[in-house]
Amino acid sequence: MNQLVEKLALAESKFSALTETSEYERTKLRAAKSELADCQSELSNLRIKLTAGETGSDALRERLSEEESKVAKLHELQYEHESTIQSLKNDIETRTKDSESSARRLENLIEKLNRRGDKAKELSQRLYQHNDRIIRMLEQFGYSISRQDDALTIQRASKVTASTILSGLESSTAMKRTVSG
Repeated sequence: MNQLVEKLALAESKFSALTETSEYERTKLRAAKSELADCQSELSNLRIKLTAGETGSDALRERLSEEESKVAKLHELQYEHESTIQSLKNDIETRTKDSESSARRLENLIEKLNRRGDKAKELSQRLYQHNDRIIRMLEQFGYSISRQDDALTIQRASKVTASTILSGLESSTAMKRTVSG
């Protein structure tokens, strides 16, 4: 008996589940029928409009012309952007060439400046050596050379002073003749 009660309870639960499923499916069926009726009425409206020539061919033509104008504007923008990009590329190439040229000129000028500096140093050393030789030669001929306020004063020395200078020169010339570079 318990088995029968259990089977009956199981059958009732299945029945109620099937009833609920059936109601759910009926609701879905009613919604689908309603949607079908709406679609059929819209289709019949479209057929009526189609037969009446109100399909919107003018609207479609207008929309087509709008889209074509949009495409034309986009093509114009594309060409403008491509033109701008090309001009920028040309400008970059020109500026790159100018900067390379400037860099080469700068290197040449630096090299020239270094050569001039070396030559000026050499000439300064030679001038100093010649000046030193002239001063020694003048002192050997009996002149006294003195420096005051960045000026050289050359005077004829007396014979006594000249002989003292000559004798003093001969002993100290070996030490004075060093040239620092």
